Amino acid sequence: MQILDELQELSATKSSESRRALLHRITDLFAITADEQQPDHKAAFDQIMDRLAYELETSVRAEFADRLADMPNAPTRLTHKLAIDEIEVARPVLTRSKILSDEFLVKVAKTQSQDHLLAICKRENINVKVTDALVNRGNDEVLLNVSSNSGANFSRNSFEKLTQNALDNSALNSILHDRTDTPADLLQTIKKRVADKIKAETVAKGIDISEDEIDETVEVKSATLETTDAEREASFQEIDYLHSRKQLDERVIIHYVKLQKTEETVYCLHLMTDLDQSTVKHCLLQAELPALAVLCKSNSFERSTFASLLQLRENIGQASGSQIVEAIRRYESLDMASAQRVMRFLKVRGNAQAASQKESAEGQQETSEEKLPFPN
Repeated sequence: MQILDELQELSATKSSESRRALLHRITDLFAITADEQQPDHKAAFDQIMDRLAYELETSVRAEFADRLADMPNAPTRLTHKLAIDEIEVARPVLTRSKILSDEFLVKVAKTQSQDHLLAICKRENINVKVTDALVNRGNDEVLLNVSSNSGANFSRNSFEKLTQNALDNSALNSILHDRTDTPADLLQTIKKRVADKIKAETVAKGIDISEDEIDETVEVKSATLETTDAEREASFQEIDYLHSRKQLDERVIIHYVKLQKTEETVYCLHLMTDLDQSTVKHCLLQAELPALAVLCKSNSFERSTFASLLQLRENIGQASGSQIVEAIRRYESLDMASAQRVMRFLKVRGNAQAASQKESAEGQQETSEEKLPFPN
């Protein structure tokens, strides 16, 4: 390549700014011609870019590493060198480069700084042998970040170590609680910690809540078979039958909550509260907890029913013990008259929306963006 000879001559330029510009030009040329390069051409590019990059300051090298990180044909030797450089340089390469093998990433995890490990945690996908190395050597920040990465895969041994580390780390405990691949037996250990923490806080605050209520609230969602349309329709018919015979009560609600049947639970609440289903679903799953408290209190539901319904909220595993305890305490102290006043408002508004939006597309946001007058 004649251009390489020209670039070799230009590389003799001494000024920092010109050499920085030259590095950019060479990188551009490498990117354009990467698919056509012979091994000796690639080696020449590698040598020139290496020499220029390591004659320049860290900030320029970091810019260079950021560009090289996304190149599928980047020189392996130079990419490896950048990956163990100062973290400002290494971060984009460790986070994004597809050139780095699992074996190399394991080596980095075993020898480099915690910041280097943290950068690896941000990769789109992380295989087991790499997460093993990260979990074995990582600090709390590394463990939190790799555990929260849905593209990270863990061995049984790593899950056990993470669960042990989560003993004194509530944030890590919540992350493991919410992962879909946490082993079931370890999930039970995590659930018990949450329950024990809530129990201790209730005692400390002098709040009279039974252990059964707490256990119901933090119960880990059990795996259930996919409900077919026919099974769902049969459930709705059964609910209608119970309602017609005035036998639809809180025990039926709790039954469907334990089965993790959200649609059936919403339908039960719809019939029992005379609220439209979209409003019920919003109060149950999306709104702040006072909305669910109003729905339950205005219909004289037991505190245990309110605690049970908390299970269906997707973010309940992220709630601290104090938040759950406070939600139940506030439910107990919620004024019935205030709750019923808000409920009347919801019913009037729901009827008006039903009349004007009868043919609205399913899934359109109806209540989630509107401020409701829930009592404090």
